[in-house]
Amino acid sequence: MPPLRPAQTLIPHRVLRTQNPIGLAAFSARDDLLAVVEGTTVRFWHVHDTRPFRSIDLGKPIRGLAFHPHEPMLAVALPSALHLYRLPEFTLLVTLHASERARLPAFTPDGQALVFLQYRRRAALHRAQDGWQRGKRTLHRPFGIECLAVSPDSQSAILGTVHGTSMWRFSDSSVTPLLFRVGTTSAVACSPTGEWFAAGMTDGALWIYALIQRRRLHPFQTSSQEPIRSLSWHANGELLLMGAGRQVALWHPFEPKEPLQRIELETPVQGAVFNPNGDLAAIVSGDSIFLWTSGLAHLLYQPMARFRGGDMEWVQQALRDPATPPTERRWLEYIQHLAHWHWRHDIEVDTSPRVLSVGEYDIEIEFA
Repeated sequence: MPPLRPAQTLIPHRVLRTQNPIGLAAFSARDDLLAVVEGTTVRFWHVHDTRPFRSIDLGKPIRGLAFHPHEPMLAVALPSALHLYRLPEFTLLVTLHASERARLPAFTPDGQALVFLQYRRRAALHRAQDGWQRGKRTLHRPFGIECLAVSPDSQSAILGTVHGTSMWRFSDSSVTPLLFRVGTTSAVACSPTGEWFAAGMTDGALWIYALIQRRRLHPFQTSSQEPIRSLSWHANGELLLMGAGRQVALWHPFEPKEPLQRIELETPVQGAVFNPNGDLAAIVSGDSIFLWTSGLAHLLYQPMARFRGGDMEWVQQALRDPATPPTERRWLEYIQHLAHWHWRHDIEVDTSPRVLSVGEYDIEIEFA
């Protein structure tokens, strides 16, 4: 699936609704499942066709979840423990007991360690060897830790605190202040290359920090006084998704004056995250998950029977645009041929399935 280009903006794709307000969302590393937290329940959807997969009620408030980057495994943070489940059976593998409330788990990108926060001033790390039970490190800080993001090299984590941000190195448990005395950090996210990280503050300020030069670059003109609830880098490292108040903003990380796009919602944003492939963004607000994507990815996810005139007008406009990359142009031509084939033939086959997957592109064609 072609990801977003740096200059592209997002368009609405689908809306998934639940019965109660939801708070967290995460894409699986294989990009096939979307998990959301609804109180004490974890709900799963298939990403590509947005079919509900299953729901699991754990009976206790859920304070965070994270997919393993390489194995079908899910970490779920509960008030007094962190559970590791095997997917898709949702079989409990390991229970890591926490002396204080566990929250915001995150696997390291190499899959060899799991980091999570404990109430107020602690962060814990468990190694994969010996079934995750040993190799534990606990970090105690004199002030509150609000959020964390693991670095792409799996060697450290960026901690958001009430005084700014710090880097926690796992090898020796050393802590280095980075952004200090800039306010309380409410969200952090490391870029895919590890060269920069983004830090969002409770007063609505957004900073980019260069880790190699050890200096902050520039503040963003977010025009918001609301706390920044979530930050997510695109896989290409050239787009940054920010959720604050009732607004989601899509930024180019080195153009801080004006976002590429603002998305207004009716209820406060609880989270906004890109999927690993970079062709889909999930925005959590109220009792809904709003899926946004690029124009091309939207068409590739759509069955042919749902194509509208506006969709094909967009295809023709993109084909006329000389700036359209060659790979994307070939996808658009392929879609155009499929759409013309679908509309020009009225086929009825009583014994055929309603949805067929055609070729290696897994394009869905529905027969009317």
